[in-house]
Amino acid sequence: MGASNGAPLKLVGIAVTYADNDLCIIRDDSVITQENASELEGMKVATPIGNVTHYKLLRTLDHLDVDVNKVDLVQMNPADGAVALIRGDVVMACGFGGALDRMRTVGSPLMTSAEQEAIGINTFDIVTVTDDFAAEHPDLVAKFMEVTEAANNAYKADPVEGQGLIVQLLAGQ
Repeated sequence: MGASNGAPLKLVGIAVTYADNDLCIIRDDSVITQENASELEGMKVATPIGNVTHYKLLRTLDHLDVDVNKVDLVQMNPADGAVALIRGDVVMACGFGGALDRMRTVGSPLMTSAEQEAIGINTFDIVTVTDDFAAEHPDLVAKFMEVTEAANNAYKADPVEGQGLIVQLLAGQ
């Protein structure tokens, strides 16, 4: 938020990408696919409005030629969206975290993370430092990014062992 609002920050890296953990799940019984996604027009879609999940939904609908102004976007946090999707109150729900597992019991992603990434839709956390800090401590910034990359790679290779490494790094061991 600060970087996009003109704070004196430098982007020094991407901490982690979590595209697989931030998706919109369409009910399987809806028979709506990417090819006929315009059928979402006039239907209710749950999304946490105003965050990156909402942004991804808007970009996805635009890519699929769906008129977002004709979709009934309902403000719901992911857990509430999962309940609404399972009950059939909405045809699609967007969310992240554990709510996605519950959503997947009745549906599948309208677009997979790989499909979204291929068209430039992604979610990630960035690492920023102030301009002054970057100028005064370039070696520290580089080392921090090395450690972050090592932790991410360890987690990708073996999530259970990677979590242990991340805990050790956070504890300064």
